[in-house]
Amino acid sequence: MQGELILKKQKQIVQKAIINIANIQRKEKINQKLVRYIVEKTVFHMFCGSFHLDIIFCSPAYIKNLNKIYRDKDKTTDILSFEFKEYDGETYFIGELFICPAVAKKNSLDFKDFWDKEGWTQVNKSAQINKSEYLMDIDKDAEYSDFDKEIALLLIHGILHLFGYDHEDNAENAQEMKELQNILYRNAVSRLIT
Repeated sequence: MQGELILKKQKQIVQKAIINIANIQRKEKINQKLVRYIVEKTVFHMFCGSFHLDIIFCSPAYIKNLNKIYRDKDKTTDILSFEFKEYDGETYFIGELFICPAVAKKNSLDFKDFWDKEGWTQVNKSAQINKSEYLMDIDKDAEYSDFDKEIALLLIHGILHLFGYDHEDNAENAQEMKELQNILYRNAVSRLIT
């Protein structure tokens, strides 16, 4: 009873979630329902107010150009995070995530076990998840591909960067980010792994 009351209060705090999804590439199909679910689930654990986040799915050439301009790296990447942290008095604009589905797809095939081996994801496949804990429902019987799971992981990883977490500074920061990513991944994604 008390847990339900706390959950109701938490849901009331999250007044508005503005999640703009732009798909400016046409190679890979994006499961927008899954994207919204992962974003809401992840941001809910990081921040309890109204929020706005833009997610842009783009081509390898597009993300390579952004990477060169903003990071001085002339190569493609799977995700770039741009933190804004602007507040308009009602909604907190967290920032923008640029994701390259072509690179994510390649990574989901080439490095299928990388995240697990490196300690970034440790999911208890037999964990019992209480469906009522979720902000939005998602089809529990749907089949999710390794590509879908890679996109989910990139979203969580990118959102952590938007909230100031970094794994490139030092080993201690990397470990802290890994631990939090494990928690968020387990919480949001374990239902997707069959």
